[in-house]
Amino acid sequence: MALQTEMHVIALSELPALSDAKKASGARFVQMHCVCTDDGVFDAIYSWMEDDIVLKNYKIEGLTSKDVIPSVTNNFLAAFVFENEAHDLFGANIEGIAIDFQG
Repeated sequence: MALQTEMHVIALSELPALSDAKKASGARFVQMHCVCTDDGVFDAIYSWMEDDIVLKNYKIEGLTSKDVIPSVTNNFLAAFVFENEAHDLFGANIEGIAIDFQG
């Protein structure tokens, strides 16, 4: 069966519950990255693999360094690398990273 991909736009406030739901369902964390959309504005995209055939992407749009983004490392430790990089490269204000390199 071929890989399927989905893109969903969510609000920042939905991220903690989404992370909890993905953990509970056994989804595999794939990556988190940011995309610069304007000067000082970026989108954050989180991706999880489900059933080894569906890659689900969740985009949070219009973030700035003033927005507090809750870390998903409480459920997916591997996210710490991506979240530290988002902080260093985009100024993302990610709170509660399990292993925080502090820039």
